[in-house]
Amino acid sequence: ERIFCFHPDGITDDLIFCYTFVAAFLVFFFLILFAVLCFRELKKQEKFMQKKTLAAQRTLLRNLLISTVIPLLFGGIPILVIFAYVHRYEQPNARLISSVSVVIFLNFGTAYGLCTLILFKPYREAVGRIFLRLMPCDRALSFMKGKDGTSVWAVKITGASKSGT
Repeated sequence: ERIFCFHPDGITDDLIFCYTFVAAFLVFFFLILFAVLCFRELKKQEKFMQKKTLAAQRTLLRNLLISTVIPLLFGGIPILVIFAYVHRYEQPNARLISSVSVVIFLNFGTAYGLCTLILFKPYREAVGRIFLRLMPCDRALSFMKGKDGTSVWAVKITGASKSGT
């Protein structure tokens, strides 16, 4: 009796719904556009750069692009799905789909942290040093440089091995 709602149904509700999806589409579109333009400009500057500098620039741009996509995948898309199914709550399995989207959204921080640790070399090496300190005495975690300069994780067993095992 005392509860009221402004435009629970109707054109206003649908306009806000459509506006949200148009805005999200524009964000995705401009992200892709600017990424393509960045790689295109890097390709243009290729003849003026040394190979080592060019490789470092490409790696940095690729890592930054991946770091930008992670929030969109684990944050933006689940929020849009939640928004859609809260708006259209009468759809079948709306509650289940919204719940799964919330779980994906809540794991954004973990995914972003792991992505950062994997993509950027100083963080990778720091994690390796932490594991090196945490490993028992008879095992050591070491970094071995691959032929192309990438870090390869290897576990080196030190100490005498017992026969018969």
